[in-house]
Amino acid sequence: MKFVFPLITLFLIVGCKDNPSNTEEPETPTENTIQKCENGLIAEKYECKNFDLLTNISKDDLGDDRVIYDMWGWTDTQNNSDYVLLALSSKVLFIEVSDPLEPKIIGELPESQLDIDFTIKTRSDATNRAVKTYYDHLFVVSDGQPHGMQVFDLTNLRDYSGEYLTFTEDALYEGAYNARNIEISEESGFAYLSGVIQGEDCSKGGLHIVNINEPKSPSYAGCYDADFPSGNSSISPEYTYNSNCFNYDGPDPDYQNRELCFLGKGNAFVIVDVTEKTSITLVDYIQQWNSYSTINDGAFSPSLQYYFLNPRGGANIYIWDISDLDNPTFYTNTSDQLQGRNQDLQSKNTQLYLSNREGGFYLLDYSNINFRNFPVDAYFGKQSNRVESQDRTDIRSSYIDFEDFIALSDSKNGVFLLELNFSD
Repeated sequence: MKFVFPLITLFLIVGCKDNPSNTEEPETPTENTIQKCENGLIAEKYECKNFDLLTNISKDDLGDDRVIYDMWGWTDTQNNSDYVLLALSSKVLFIEVSDPLEPKIIGELPESQLDIDFTIKTRSDATNRAVKTYYDHLFVVSDGQPHGMQVFDLTNLRDYSGEYLTFTEDALYEGAYNARNIEISEESGFAYLSGVIQGEDCSKGGLHIVNINEPKSPSYAGCYDADFPSGNSSISPEYTYNSNCFNYDGPDPDYQNRELCFLGKGNAFVIVDVTEKTSITLVDYIQQWNSYSTINDGAFSPSLQYYFLNPRGGANIYIWDISDLDNPTFYTNTSDQLQGRNQDLQSKNTQLYLSNREGGFYLLDYSNINFRNFPVDAYFGKQSNRVESQDRTDIRSSYIDFEDFIALSDSKNGVFLLELNFSD
């Protein structure tokens, strides 16, 4: 990626008068240029390898709400504009990053105003928020508060003309009052809400399924709330922390063209067949595979032969051979070459993108997985004795599908936009 101008100002647009949730106006940072990874450091404070820093949108730039929970991205295929969708404690912030050296905070979607009686039953912060996209629509859930699932038409962002915009949702699904997380199967058009402990249907903490084929008319579709197999959740035996759901076309002939979900239920992972939403069946499970960990996330190799598990509390990635879905077998792990506490894991081609709390962001190559070799091709924000404690990162999530750069959310430092650079 080439940039013509040596100095670019980062413009952040302040809120308009009728924006009650943005009472503190964002500040305009000083001018920025690409900050190169030199001698293993960016700006003399971020440990790096093969990453350059394009922009850091600091927490001070975000306005009055600076508590970061989740992040996703969206590209408008009509005009090729790129947006970071940053989930904060009380809103989702929209940041245009079409020019990653000149991002603009253009507006927000405040939390919903779902008016129901609600008793907090989880340990989650009442404002925890999770986001995903489907066919130009944003879907937002929140844990520990009456919220429902917001649906927002992202093409509304085209209305931006220089003044900060405050939006309202285009639809609100009220069947699940809360949710810890959301996964969307783009092939089938269903949203999978996990950790729903209050709602009209399916509220024991399991998998609450919503039909979003017509995004502005979401409807309840099904439920998986079996109490067995269970993990180590203290909330309920049914409680599910996260899911990965997709139409299966991997090596196991018994499940070709079936829709499957891999569920993280504390320290157990469970495979279920969700093709029939009202008659979900158990495929297999691994219970208490690591009695000290909760599964934070999971990812898959392109062939669907391998499942990468990302446990909380450590930095290892555990790899399972799932060629036979009725009998998953442990294959190997990435040993002790990483730091921090695992948070978010994604896979693309033969690379793993790992966000580590207190440990930075890593890009691992698993093209030699047959040799159990996982070299770290690039990293950013790794801890070391060269980095002062106040400059350490706390990476929460990443979005890896922009064409030329990667976006990271950091609970201490805001948003980073990084560019891979293997030329030096």
